Amino acid sequence: MSCNLVAISLILTPIEPALASQLDQSNDTDPTAQVYIKNYSLCGQTFVPTLPQLDMVSLYLGNGGDQNVTFRIIRVADGSLVTGFSKVIADVWDWYFFQISGSVAVNPGETYRIVLSTGSNAMWQLGSNQYANGKAILGIEVDDRDAYFRTYGTPASSPTPTPSASPTTSASPGSGVV
Repeated sequence: MSCNLVAISLILTPIEPALASQLDQSNDTDPTAQVYIKNYSLCGQTFVPTLPQLDMVSLYLGNGGDQNVTFRIIRVADGSLVTGFSKVIADVWDWYFFQISGSVAVNPGETYRIVLSTGSNAMWQLGSNQYANGKAILGIEVDDRDAYFRTYGTPASSPTPTPSASPTTSASPGSGVV
C-alpha cells in the first residue's frame, strides 16, 4: 500500500484596512439666511481641504420640491471641473449628502469651489462668516457670509500591498510529485 503525501504552504502578506472618511472642512453655525440657488448666476462656497482625497460633501438644503440640483466641485486655480453630478432635493430642510464615486484627489491647501445650480426653488442655508478659509458665492464672493457645508475626505495612504503566495511543495519519496 502506497501513501502519497503532498504539503502546500502559503505565505500571505496582510492587507492594510481601508481608511475611513472623516470630516475635513465645515461651516454649520450661526444661521443668518436662506437663499434661492436659482437666483444667482453662480451660487457656491469656497473651501480649502487639508485631506488629499475628497469623498463626500454635505450641504444644508431645502425647499427643493423633489427636483434636481446640480453639484460641482471646481479647482479655483485653473477653473477645472473636479467632479459633478445631480441629486434630487426634497422640500424637507436637511443635510443632503453628495457622495463622490470612488473619491477624487484634491491638493491640500489649494482653494476649491462648491457650485450649485437648479431651475427649482431649492434653497441653501447661509451663516455668518464663521469659516476662515472660504466665502459664500452669491453671484460674487460675499465677505460676510458662508454657506452651510461639510466636506469629508481620507488621508493619503500607502499603496496597498498585493497578497503574495510563496508555494512550497513536498512529497513523500516515490509519490511521483515533483
